[in-house]
Amino acid sequence: LSRPRPYLVYVMDSMNAVARELWCHDPEFLFHPRKPISETDQSRLGSVLCASETGQATSEAIASSKFCLTFASQGLMKVKNNSIDLVDAMVAGCVPVIISHGYLHSLPFQDLLDWTKFSVIVSVSCSWCSSLEKDLGKVKDYLKSMPEKRYRELQRSAISASKTHLQWHVPPRPYDAFHMLMHQLWLRSHSVRYIRRVIGRS
Repeated sequence: LSRPRPYLVYVMDSMNAVARELWCHDPEFLFHPRKPISETDQSRLGSVLCASETGQATSEAIASSKFCLTFASQGLMKVKNNSIDLVDAMVAGCVPVIISHGYLHSLPFQDLLDWTKFSVIVSVSCSWCSSLEKDLGKVKDYLKSMPEKRYRELQRSAISASKTHLQWHVPPRPYDAFHMLMHQLWLRSHSVRYIRRVIGRS
């Protein structure tokens, strides 16, 4: 919690063209190193090369940033060994900033956890709209204007939630990811039963 964080934002989705256009030369932003990209992605990104693309180890770069930004449309959880996800960010004390187009329904254990207590959720226009860049342009101003007290609350809550609810243990520990998953399945099974009863009566 007390370590210095010289960077404002670590951008987890380095392939997002709008984010690169806006922030890739901003000294307060770090970008996740790009994997080898296809010709299609290369043409989409054009010649935008990020001076702020980090050469640090991923864990060190995250721990040097106050916020970690990701797009809900890109997938929020780890899909490959060299990728990062929200839990990685939260464990390192990097507050998640989740960019969403409309209603967000893909957060882990969203039925049980109030993500507004330990992340910043930003709703923007759809990805093909011309106003997307304008919407994202306000994100930096919002994060920089956040009071230190509010940031510290989000940071402490993010670390606590990640260690308590979002990690797996063998054997399972109280309130960990296993128990959260079982409880979520239990809630959904009751919802399904109730819907079936209502339909049957009608």
